[in-house]
Order: sequence, then structure tokens, then C-alpha cells
Amino acid sequence: MVKKTTGQGLPNLPLRTIWMLSFGFLGVQMAFSLQSSQMGRIFQTLGADLTKLGFFFILPPLPGLFVQPLVGYCSDRTFSINDISFWYLNVSWCH
Repeated sequence: MVKKTTGQGLPNLPLRTIWMLSFGFLGVQMAFSLQSSQMGRIFQTLGADLTKLGFFFILPPLPGLFVQPLVGYCSDRTFSINDISFWYLNVSWCH
């Protein structure tokens, strides 16, 4: 259960909740790593040139360099569900 603080601020999360969140994110990261480890072979099967294969791996993270700080900046100012604007939800879901 989440205990809310009085006044401004984020809720206090118990250690168990923080551990479960971290463990879940570790699982997601491992799944992405397994998927991306096979992407070179998949791109080769689809006919990608071996000399230009590196571009397929460097291009997708580049937009994240610009989008994630923007989403993080907006989420730092959001503490309750009533404060979330629709553009913020759309950016989060599309990213």
C-alpha cells in the first residue's frame, strides 16, 4: 500500500515496492537485450547491406536522446492523475 505524504511531494514507497519495480524493469531490459541481439541476423535476412548494418542500430536511440528528457521534464511536474495533460499521455504512449 502506498502512503501519501501531506502537502506537496511524492508518495513514500515501501522498500518492497521499489524492489519489485526495479526487478520488473530488469526483466524488461533483458527482454530488449535478447531481442536486439538477434536483430542483425533478421536485418540480413531482410536484405540489409552488411556494411550499413550499424545504421540500423544507431538511428533508433537518437530520437530518444531528445524525447526522453522532454517526457522526464513534464513528468517531474506531475504528481497526481488530475495533473496529467493529454499531450503528455500521448507522447508517453507513442514513445
